[in-house]
Amino acid sequence: MCLHQYLTFNIKEGNVPVTCPDAECSSSGKILVSEIKEIAGEDALFMFERYKLNLDVDLDPTRVWCPSPGCETICSFEPLSDPDIGVSVHCQSCRLKFCSTCN
Repeated sequence: MCLHQYLTFNIKEGNVPVTCPDAECSSSGKILVSEIKEIAGEDALFMFERYKLNLDVDLDPTRVWCPSPGCETICSFEPLSDPDIGVSVHCQSCRLKFCSTCN
């Protein structure tokens, strides 16, 4: 029950990946997806996977979410050498064209 609450809390807070709750853990292990599903359930797993995907896209300088309401498409683009200068991105799903920096 304690681990269930730990996982659920961390996932709801967007703390992904979820690490071992033992502060003395020498390996600083990450909780596996299969363990999240088994301990916290399908709803927590879905939320974990969504947060993980958001984090992956946010950290990838060549991908951005389409800003069109309801589209939820990840768009790929070739960034310029200066990351502060946006480029035109074309969403393949909804056909929206937008700036990679300011959307």
